[in-house]
Amino acid sequence: MSEARLLRLPEVIHQTGLGRSTIYRLVSKKEFPDPIRLVTPAISVWKSNEVQEWIEAASRAGARLGSGPIRSDRRKTATSSNEV
Repeated sequence: MSEARLLRLPEVIHQTGLGRSTIYRLVSKKEFPDPIRLVTPAISVWKSNEVQEWIEAASRAGARLGSGPIRSDRRKTATSSNEV
């Protein structure tokens, strides 16, 4: 088993595709791994293996529900919003 690395928030955002507020909201709902608080001023890090396990579980859940990717682009294009 490989050793877990400690990931700072920008890396967690990059790996999951989630935004900062979404990550912390999921943490508060116990739906995402808790960060580890290091030194003062507080630095939050996540164990890479826990983040990877969450990504894999979210992918499996999405595949079972047929919901596709975890995130989707819901912005309208200029042409679709101007159609008559």
